Amino acid sequence: MNITLEVVRGPGSGRKVFLQSGEQTIVGRTDASDYSFADNEEMSGRHFAVVCKWPQWYVKDLGSSNGTMLNGKTITLSELKHDDQIVAGRNVFHVILSGQDQRLQTHMPAEAPAAAEVATTASSDASEMEPIGPVRDEPSGFVATTSEPICEQVKELSEAAANLVQPKQSPKQYLAVLEQNELFTDAIRFLSTALPRRDAVGWAADCVVTANSSKLAEADERTLKVIQTWVADPNETNRRAAMDAAETEEFSTPASWAAVGAFWSEGSMGPPEAPTIPPAPHLTAHAVGSSVMMSAVKNEPERAADKYRQFIQLGIQKGETARE
Repeated sequence: MNITLEVVRGPGSGRKVFLQSGEQTIVGRTDASDYSFADNEEMSGRHFAVVCKWPQWYVKDLGSSNGTMLNGKTITLSELKHDDQIVAGRNVFHVILSGQDQRLQTHMPAEAPAAAEVATTASSDASEMEPIGPVRDEPSGFVATTSEPICEQVKELSEAAANLVQPKQSPKQYLAVLEQNELFTDAIRFLSTALPRRDAVGWAADCVVTANSSKLAEADERTLKVIQTWVADPNETNRRAAMDAAETEEFSTPASWAAVGAFWSEGSMGPPEAPTIPPAPHLTAHAVGSSVMMSAVKNEPERAADKYRQFIQLGIQKGETARE
């Protein structure tokens, strides 16, 4: 299994570090590292290493001055999972395990080869789950009264989180346990699935606003207005407008991924004139989870744990509040 570290924030944003099984790779600020980020003055010369001990991958702090954080927690050595976030100085790295990144499988320009590939992926995933109904027909509130059936639908739930599920445990009770154990990314993935698609996207938008203390970039403000329009009226025109907004932001911001969640909620993933390519049922949750995790680390990544706690409470409120 190969691994990619995608720089989603800081110097070299957009850069990808591709690693092969069996390698140890050092990331730091100087040429003594295998991959250097000279413009990141908060990164140590040899900051962290990514190590393969087949079949697992690990991230190891190399005694850096400012520490290495994984999903909001300072670590010395920790196993890496798909969709994890590594913070080193000013850089935030998104962890992509080969064959597991839905963005690479489903984010597509409207081209026939890409559309065909997406159709295969979406239809094979969808065949394993119940068909999804119209977004407009989904009632507000958590999609189930207990956590167990929701966890069965969550992609990439960690073993530690799965072991904490109890019979007759409500979503709120399960989230409290995840938060107590600082399993923040599991809590975000759970909430992304536990909320109806419309409310999940709205929650991601709320997290964008909260993370920015209401001081939003103009592009984010425009995207959030498009999202709010779709949440209020999830019709086809508004759904496609959400994807247009995400493309304008080049899929590079938390707001853009919240908008992708709206687009992936139903309908077709291809252009209007192309054959219908339905999204797999879990894709809105995937996009929403990506958006919320990005919101936690995009600004002040050292406060990620506090922001995750805020976001979890926002999600619980969304699940317990009737939609207007």
